[in-house]
Amino acid sequence: MTTQLTKVARTLSRATFALISLSSVQALARTDLCICQTDTSPAEHVKFYKLGCSTWKMANFCKSEVTISIEDSIEEVVAANPKAKTVKVGYVGHWSSASQSVGFLKDQIVPVIEKHNVAFEIDNSACSATDNPYIVSEYLKKLDTHVSSKIKFKGNQVISTGGWDPLLPGKNNLWSKIDGNTLDVEFPLCKQFEESACWDIFQEGATGLCYDHKAEKFEYLECKENTRQVRRTTQNPNGKGTRTRTVDQTRYEWTRSRPNFKIDDLSQGATHTFLIGVEGSEMFDEGYTLASSYLTAEQIDTDVEKELARLNERLLEDESLQGYKAVVKLRQNDPPVQKYSVSDFNGVAGFYSFNRPTFDTRQEAQAFINSMNGDLRRIMLYQAQKRNSY
Repeated sequence: MTTQLTKVARTLSRATFALISLSSVQALARTDLCICQTDTSPAEHVKFYKLGCSTWKMANFCKSEVTISIEDSIEEVVAANPKAKTVKVGYVGHWSSASQSVGFLKDQIVPVIEKHNVAFEIDNSACSATDNPYIVSEYLKKLDTHVSSKIKFKGNQVISTGGWDPLLPGKNNLWSKIDGNTLDVEFPLCKQFEESACWDIFQEGATGLCYDHKAEKFEYLECKENTRQVRRTTQNPNGKGTRTRTVDQTRYEWTRSRPNFKIDDLSQGATHTFLIGVEGSEMFDEGYTLASSYLTAEQIDTDVEKELARLNERLLEDESLQGYKAVVKLRQNDPPVQKYSVSDFNGVAGFYSFNRPTFDTRQEAQAFINSMNGDLRRIMLYQAQKRNSY
């Protein structure tokens, strides 16, 4: 990856003049303050993250520009720029999910809005910052309107190439946006990505959503190998004029597809939970759970006796504990539990989170799949609303 970044850095230096020229044209639209954050690991990549921030700042036309690490305080930078009313925040580095984005908003953005009354436009170019953008929008819904209305968040639904994307072949940053003022979630138009090359090394099997404005519906895009006919114009062998012909082109590109659902059986057999310790003391309390699906009742009793003997040996080793004896303080028998979850072989956006749709029976899980009718946007919203906390 470092070699790839080095090649990109060389290309970046050649693109700097064009960015500067563009900046001078749009100087009148400059934002009050731009803060670009960089990841801190791995350490050998930090210099590339900072280079990415330099490019990001030139493309965002800011009156004041600051680069800090993700561990530094955004609030301190805003406090040092009291005239700023709008702050753009960029990020270059590694990211994991929309859940991490919610944690970022909660810890670094919301407190600053409450204290300084500034608006934020966040552009997270890292991987999967909006793998399920509805997780971000559901969090914003729970905030006071005065706060949420000052937040706009843009991230990528899948593994991405971040700030390097404009300099690389194809279109690798499959984005989505959340507007805290309207609480709307925006996906790119399908025509912006469909049949554009994606980077198979990192993105093969990556999936996300786009909007088909003609059909007025959301579609499922997947980075996969695709063969289609294209027209190519080449020079005639005799050097005079050109000719156009149709050829088969095979490459990895964003292609419309359908989710490949499966039902995972998470059922558990009956379990036996017990607590071993010493009467009158909690110092040695230890809990154990054994499943009767692979142990007979006799084997479970044998295991309990082994744990009691082990604790008694410990008590004998300490003279101050002579006379104490290990006992079973609690024993609880839990009946079998049936549980089925819906997932996707290709990793549908949002299914990487711990809040997969779960059901008590396989029939209910299948009915859920049928009811969604392949509408991944509805599935993502369902998952976001099922989260227990934000």
